[in-house]
Amino acid sequence: MAEYREKLYIQVTQTLANRPWPEKLTDRLMAACMANDELRTQLLRFIDVFPALKTNRSITRHFLSYVGPFRRFFPTPIKQALVLAYLPWAHPLVSRLIKKFVRLFATRFIVDSADWEKMSQVGQSLQSRGYEITWDLLGEEVLTEAEAEIFKNRYLELIRRLGAAPVPEGFSRNISVKLSSLVPKTAWDAINWEECANRVTLLFAELLRAGMENQVTVNVDMEQYAVRDLTLEIFRRTLERKEFSKIKEVGIVVQSYLEDAEKSLDKLLDWIRASKVPVTIRLVKGAYWDYEVITAQEQRWPIPVIAKKLKTDWQFRKLAEKILKAQKSGVRVMFACASHNLDDIGYTMSLLDDLGLDRTGNEFQVLYGMGDQIREAVLENGHLIRIYVPCGEPIAGMAYLVRRLLENTSQQSFLGTNFLRKGGAH
Repeated sequence: MAEYREKLYIQVTQTLANRPWPEKLTDRLMAACMANDELRTQLLRFIDVFPALKTNRSITRHFLSYVGPFRRFFPTPIKQALVLAYLPWAHPLVSRLIKKFVRLFATRFIVDSADWEKMSQVGQSLQSRGYEITWDLLGEEVLTEAEAEIFKNRYLELIRRLGAAPVPEGFSRNISVKLSSLVPKTAWDAINWEECANRVTLLFAELLRAGMENQVTVNVDMEQYAVRDLTLEIFRRTLERKEFSKIKEVGIVVQSYLEDAEKSLDKLLDWIRASKVPVTIRLVKGAYWDYEVITAQEQRWPIPVIAKKLKTDWQFRKLAEKILKAQKSGVRVMFACASHNLDDIGYTMSLLDDLGLDRTGNEFQVLYGMGDQIREAVLENGHLIRIYVPCGEPIAGMAYLVRRLLENTSQQSFLGTNFLRKGGAH
């Protein structure tokens, strides 16, 4: 692993140094904002509430309320400019600048799904450079039957559009779906297990059917721990239907930050072994850590997530090894290493070599707008890399953005460390 790790660090550092100056400037600004824990938290809270702010005055006042007490941590030019925000006559100007910055921030990580031409351009650009893509349709919580129907139709429309769009030879078409978006929030209920599972199975089957007709692979996202087992049950029930006996590929997520992740993975691998359904397992650390801890504490439940990052890292690599060894033994499972941590990536590369597995039969995944240097290094080493591209209305997608930034800008993470070091080197 050490050999791969050092090689990747060198490649990433070189790519960081050779970036265009606008990217360096943006990352320096992000680094300054994220370097302080309190400022980072307040900025992300402001971004989360931003979509609900409609007037210049409300935008400026909320910004000052959230961020004002921590303005001393900003770079000096921004700190000086913030003086304007306290002047009532300057609110229109200040709010325009804030709106521009927030939109710039959002569009770095989210592609506007209302602009199919833009989505096509992004897709073609990434594929022309050798990257596979998974499109992730964003949206808020579904509260009504009408909203659920709209969301299902959006998935179907995206599948049809992708199916009609040309892709380079050897490339695939992929989307990622959240099963919770197919029914109202009140119906997505682990307590009312059987009724929910039966209903969502029919809706998920509709998406899989459309995927098969349009040669689009459908991957299921994993959400909160409370519905993890329900999600897996729906996944299994749907794939066991006779009409999907010849499906070529389908995907599911495993979250390694859960204490019982290994036990859950073992059950999933047993099912894949018995059913012979070809499944791609997307292994992630997890993006709901704060939510899981707070919810468990409020309900006085055992906390389901691992408390220490090092233990999560260790479990991620343990599960990666388990999946790849299952593949070596003949189980129809592909592995997607969805981590921005170079140690995880280096470990997985080493495993693939040690087990003699095909590099192109497994893949590494990074988030759109993050880990650009990592994806270049992985591709340069001859491995398959997939970009996970969120698409939706950029401002409305802020909840996703905040969750991903909280997950990936931790000072313990590789990306956070790179942002925080002068020049972007690690």
